Amino acid sequence: MEGVGVVEGTGDGVSRFAVGQRVGWMAGGQGSFSDYVLVDQMKAVGLPDSIEDEVAAASLMQALPPTISPPIRTPSPKATSW
Repeated sequence: MEGVGVVEGTGDGVSRFAVGQRVGWMAGGQGSFSDYVLVDQMKAVGLPDSIEDEVAAASLMQALPPTISPPIRTPSPKATSW
């Protein structure tokens, strides 16, 4: 689930973001359509105001597959199979 929002509060030990900061996140589970979402700071990135919410959320998803998906391995063709 990807989403974009503004930090409303932080827990103990949160150092990457401050209340009022705009962030985007990618995390498993439900909640991006909720009024409030609990997100691990390591699964969020700060966002500049110049990037629209829809573009930011879509961009987060674009970088995901190559970073978490295992590489696709196809057998090499044998010289005799051509």
